[in-house]
Amino acid sequence: MRYLVMTECEVPMGHRQEFVAAVQRWERDAADTAGAPEVHAVYLDAADPAKVMVVTQFASQAAAEQFQASGLMDDFRRELLKCTAEEPRVTAYDLFYSTGPAASRVVFGEDA
Repeated sequence: MRYLVMTECEVPMGHRQEFVAAVQRWERDAADTAGAPEVHAVYLDAADPAKVMVVTQFASQAAAEQFQASGLMDDFRRELLKCTAEEPRVTAYDLFYSTGPAASRVVFGEDA
């Protein structure tokens, strides 16, 4: 079952470039690490672009735990703290259901 980590924070407008550079450095480091994320995306709130949500998707919770052991998620949080207004809020989710061009796919309880 896919495992997602949502990181929400507020990036003041004067720190946007620093934020993007930190995220991209982290993504390069993460790409070659065991259990690396399948997807890493940054979303901005449409009404308030200082509000940011970072979605990090792993193949499974086991992959996320393997990646966590590398210390890179802690590094990511520390990098965010340098350019955010407050401590990022982190929430983890198991993918319950998804849909795409091919069709809907129910994945609850599935380990693939």
